[in-house]
Amino acid sequence: MGLGDGIGKTLAWEAVGKVLLVVHATRPPAREEWNKFLDECGSIRTVRGCLVLASDVQLDALQRKEIGNLVKRMGIERVAVITGSRVTQSVVTALGWLTGVHKGFLPHQIVDAMSFLKVDENDNTALLVRARSLAALLQNPLIAEVKTAV
Repeated sequence: MGLGDGIGKTLAWEAVGKVLLVVHATRPPAREEWNKFLDECGSIRTVRGCLVLASDVQLDALQRKEIGNLVKRMGIERVAVITGSRVTQSVVTALGWLTGVHKGFLPHQIVDAMSFLKVDENDNTALLVRARSLAALLQNPLIAEVKTAV
Protein backbone atom coordinates (compact mmCIF):
# COMPACT_ATOMS: atom_id res chain seq x y z
CA MET A 1 0.00 0.00 0.00
CA GLY A 2 1.25 3.45 -0.88
CA LEU A 3 0.60 6.86 0.56
CA GLY A 4 -3.10 7.54 0.62
CA ASP A 5 -4.13 3.90 0.41
CA GLY A 6 -6.07 2.39 3.28
CA ILE A 7 -8.52 -0.42 3.80
CA GLY A 8 -10.46 -0.80 7.01
CA LYS A 9 -13.74 -2.43 7.96
CA THR A 10 -15.83 0.72 7.50
CA LEU A 11 -13.80 2.88 5.13
CA ALA A 12 -11.30 2.42 2.29
CA TRP A 13 -9.38 4.95 0.23
CA GLU A 14 -6.83 4.98 -2.52
CA ALA A 15 -5.33 7.50 -4.89
CA VAL A 16 -6.05 6.31 -8.45
CA GLY A 17 -4.39 8.61 -10.92
CA LYS A 18 -5.45 12.14 -9.99
CA VAL A 19 -8.56 10.95 -8.12
CA LEU A 20 -8.90 10.05 -4.47
CA LEU A 21 -11.30 7.11 -4.31
CA VAL A 22 -13.18 6.83 -1.00
CA VAL A 23 -15.50 3.91 -0.31
CA HIS A 24 -17.75 3.63 2.73
CA ALA A 25 -19.14 0.44 4.17
CA THR A 26 -22.87 0.35 4.86
CA ARG A 27 -22.28 1.67 8.38
CA PRO A 28 -20.64 4.92 9.51
CA PRO A 29 -16.83 5.02 9.54
CA ALA A 30 -15.14 3.93 12.75
CA ARG A 31 -13.40 6.87 14.44
CA GLU A 32 -9.98 5.16 14.30
CA GLU A 33 -10.30 4.50 10.57
CA TRP A 34 -11.65 8.00 9.97
CA ASN A 35 -8.68 9.56 11.80
CA LYS A 36 -6.22 7.42 9.82
CA PHE A 37 -7.95 8.51 6.59
CA LEU A 38 -7.66 12.19 7.55
CA ASP A 39 -4.01 11.82 8.58
CA GLU A 40 -2.89 9.88 5.51
CA CYS A 41 -4.82 11.89 2.94
CA GLY A 42 -3.96 15.27 4.46
CA SER A 43 -0.48 15.21 2.96
CA ILE A 44 -1.49 14.15 -0.57
CA ARG A 45 -1.15 16.93 -3.13
CA THR A 46 -1.32 14.90 -6.36
CA VAL A 47 -5.09 14.44 -6.64
CA ARG A 48 -7.53 16.97 -8.05
CA GLY A 49 -10.80 15.07 -7.71
CA CYS A 50 -12.50 12.78 -5.23
CA LEU A 51 -14.93 9.96 -6.00
CA VAL A 52 -16.95 8.86 -2.96
CA LEU A 53 -19.07 5.70 -2.86
CA ALA A 54 -21.21 6.72 0.07
CA SER A 55 -23.75 3.92 0.25
CA ASP A 56 -26.34 5.59 2.46
CA VAL A 57 -23.89 6.53 5.19
CA GLN A 58 -24.25 10.02 6.56
CA LEU A 59 -21.37 11.85 8.20
CA ASP A 60 -21.88 13.55 11.55
CA ALA A 61 -21.32 17.30 11.98
CA LEU A 62 -17.69 16.93 13.06
CA GLN A 63 -16.89 14.62 10.14
CA ARG A 64 -18.53 17.02 7.67
CA LYS A 65 -16.35 19.83 9.02
CA GLU A 66 -13.23 17.63 8.91
CA ILE A 67 -13.88 16.53 5.34
CA GLY A 68 -14.47 20.13 4.25
CA ASN A 69 -11.11 21.10 5.72
CA LEU A 70 -9.43 18.07 4.11
CA VAL A 71 -10.82 18.93 0.65
CA LYS A 72 -9.42 22.46 0.98
CA ARG A 73 -6.06 21.30 2.32
CA MET A 74 -5.63 18.75 -0.47
CA GLY A 75 -6.60 21.27 -3.15
CA ILE A 76 -9.40 19.04 -4.44
CA GLU A 77 -11.34 20.81 -7.18
CA ARG A 78 -14.33 18.45 -7.51
CA VAL A 79 -16.04 15.84 -5.34
CA ALA A 80 -18.47 13.35 -6.89
CA VAL A 81 -20.58 11.46 -4.37
CA ILE A 82 -22.28 8.26 -5.53
CA THR A 83 -25.29 7.39 -3.40
CA GLY A 84 -28.33 5.18 -3.73
CA SER A 85 -30.49 7.83 -2.10
CA ARG A 86 -32.09 10.54 -4.22
CA VAL A 87 -32.42 12.65 -1.06
CA THR A 88 -28.69 12.40 -0.34
CA GLN A 89 -27.92 13.08 -4.01
CA SER A 90 -30.04 16.22 -3.84
CA VAL A 91 -28.40 17.35 -0.58
CA VAL A 92 -24.91 16.88 -2.04
CA THR A 93 -25.89 18.71 -5.22
CA ALA A 94 -27.33 21.59 -3.16
CA LEU A 95 -24.06 21.69 -1.23
CA GLY A 96 -22.34 21.98 -4.58
CA TRP A 97 -24.32 25.11 -5.35
CA LEU A 98 -22.66 26.65 -2.30
CA THR A 99 -19.16 25.20 -2.65
CA GLY A 100 -18.86 24.79 -6.40
CA VAL A 101 -17.05 21.53 -5.63
CA HIS A 102 -19.60 18.81 -4.77
CA LYS A 103 -22.09 16.97 -6.94
CA GLY A 104 -24.29 13.98 -6.16
CA PHE A 105 -24.83 11.05 -8.53
CA LEU A 106 -26.89 7.87 -8.49
CA PRO A 107 -25.04 4.56 -9.03
CA HIS A 108 -25.97 4.24 -12.70
CA GLN A 109 -24.40 7.68 -13.27
CA ILE A 110 -20.85 6.63 -12.33
CA VAL A 111 -19.52 7.40 -15.80
CA ASP A 112 -21.08 10.88 -15.51
CA ALA A 113 -19.39 11.23 -12.12
CA MET A 114 -16.00 10.40 -13.65
CA SER A 115 -16.67 12.93 -16.40
CA PHE A 116 -17.54 15.55 -13.75
CA LEU A 117 -14.19 14.78 -12.10
CA LYS A 118 -12.47 15.20 -15.48
CA VAL A 119 -10.96 11.73 -15.22
CA ASP A 120 -8.70 11.01 -18.16
CA GLU A 121 -10.30 8.39 -20.39
CA ASN A 122 -7.24 6.20 -19.93
CA ASP A 123 -7.87 6.13 -16.16
CA ASN A 124 -11.64 5.41 -16.31
CA THR A 125 -11.30 1.64 -16.37
CA ALA A 126 -8.67 1.50 -13.62
CA LEU A 127 -10.77 3.75 -11.40
CA LEU A 128 -13.94 1.73 -11.97
CA VAL A 129 -12.17 -1.60 -11.38
CA ARG A 130 -10.63 -0.35 -8.15
CA ALA A 131 -13.93 1.18 -7.01
CA ARG A 132 -15.70 -2.14 -7.53
CA SER A 133 -12.94 -4.01 -5.74
CA LEU A 134 -12.96 -1.79 -2.65
CA ALA A 135 -16.77 -1.72 -2.62
CA ALA A 136 -16.83 -5.52 -2.65
CA LEU A 137 -14.35 -5.68 0.25
CA LEU A 138 -16.58 -3.40 2.32
CA GLN A 139 -19.78 -5.09 1.16
CA ASN A 140 -20.99 -1.84 -0.38
CA PRO A 141 -23.43 -2.91 -3.12
CA LEU A 142 -23.74 0.51 -4.79
CA ILE A 143 -21.99 -0.17 -8.08
CA ALA A 144 -21.68 -3.97 -8.11
CA GLU A 145 -24.40 -4.45 -10.71
CA VAL A 146 -24.01 -1.19 -12.62
CA LYS A 147 -23.41 -1.79 -16.30
CA THR A 148 -20.99 0.70 -17.77
CA ALA A 149 -19.13 1.25 -20.96
CA VAL A 150 -15.93 3.08 -20.13
